[in-house]
Amino acid sequence: MSQLSYYHIFRAKGIIVNQNIALIRSSLPSGYLTFFLNTKYGREQLIWLSRQTGQVNLNCREVEEISIPIFSDNFMDIIHKINNQRHISFHDSEKIYNQAESLFLAEIGLAEWKPGHTLTFVGHYSEAAHARRLDAEHFQPKYYELFDLIQPFNLTKVLSKDKQVIETIYLEEEELYAYIEISNINVSTGEVNFTERLGKNLPPNAKLRVKGGEIIISKVRPTRGAIGIIPTLYNKKLICSSAFSIFNFDSPIREYLQVVLRSIIGKTQLERPSKGTSYPVIDDLDVRNILIPLVRPEIIKNISTLVIQSHAARQEANALLEKAKRAVEIAIEEGEDAAMKYLV
Repeated sequence: MSQLSYYHIFRAKGIIVNQNIALIRSSLPSGYLTFFLNTKYGREQLIWLSRQTGQVNLNCREVEEISIPIFSDNFMDIIHKINNQRHISFHDSEKIYNQAESLFLAEIGLAEWKPGHTLTFVGHYSEAAHARRLDAEHFQPKYYELFDLIQPFNLTKVLSKDKQVIETIYLEEEELYAYIEISNINVSTGEVNFTERLGKNLPPNAKLRVKGGEIIISKVRPTRGAIGIIPTLYNKKLICSSAFSIFNFDSPIREYLQVVLRSIIGKTQLERPSKGTSYPVIDDLDVRNILIPLVRPEIIKNISTLVIQSHAARQEANALLEKAKRAVEIAIEEGEDAAMKYLV
């Protein structure tokens, strides 16, 4: 490692934050600091300084011990500017996706609809017997209200069994797999990531073979919106948790389904069949029974285009993150000049 100057982090004062967050105020460019902490050198320090208890954590005193390598102002400013570009791409991605969802809700006339929670209401035994459920939550009036509102549209159970991915895979113990589980879905954005693990280290529910391009729907706490499209650019042996319902669709219906299912229309329908309280779940049949309102073909195509643009902006943001992280690692390992050549 080259000879470097180091700077110790100090806690910010005078700002109120959640007790589980260490807020850092530094004279260093915040973008540079962000990228360094995401490099292997930053993350290794965080792991080393953390307390390996039942729930691994850091306190503010431990955060103060992190050492940050100092480079020239020019290099750190360049890294900081890359971080600004990354934030712009993330913002663009979110803005474009919101446009897609707004277009869908406006088309079906439910842009302002919010499901209400009724404290008292009357149900019928025949409905309870048919559903084989006696919990009041399943018969909330908001579900009937939603069905009435979407009834004028062409409703279809497009998430059919013939579109569902059910192919399982035999795991080779020493083979490296890209594993997608519930925690790999960003519930805020629908972005799908993965962790690489050897076959022998995968959990029992790592079963379903995927190739990229599938839409995946979490059956665990479904109203969180852990619904996304697996990127096709992953050149890995992909395997998915059986805690997902997975379907194969082409564009534009694939992107349209993501928007519908992540909207209040989809989440409300996913909520109704949920079983359990602290850890609600649904099953494949519940997912296949979701009613999808099909709007005009040109609107579906426009929504798909917006979602694809949103995904592209997020991929650009992720690429900037990886580029800046690697540049900082090269600066530490080989020197600043090598890092600058990498950035050109």
